[in-house]
Amino acid sequence: EDLCPAIFSQIRRVSQVEGNEYAWSVAHRGFKFVEFVTNSKSGETFFFSHDGRFIVKTISDEEAEVLVRMLPGYLEHLKAADSLLMRICGLYRLSSEGTV
Repeated sequence: EDLCPAIFSQIRRVSQVEGNEYAWSVAHRGFKFVEFVTNSKSGETFFFSHDGRFIVKTISDEEAEVLVRMLPGYLEHLKAADSLLMRICGLYRLSSEGTV
């Protein structure tokens, strides 16, 4: 499930990330993400996209809700400033068949 696709499309545009290149990097079929170990306090898992251009991070439902609430202000900040903030290019809810 693609969450807030319109806002993330604007964020990618402001960040000069082409939509089709982004999709190819993070949703390319036939590859596995490369997991890397961190000492993250959240305990979430981090992966590199298959081409190494993006980092994918798992987050909790609560973190996702906070991110969604912050998105309008985040987008306005990115538009208004030469920001050093990381670029968050998408938010997705994934599930695997056979899991709870």
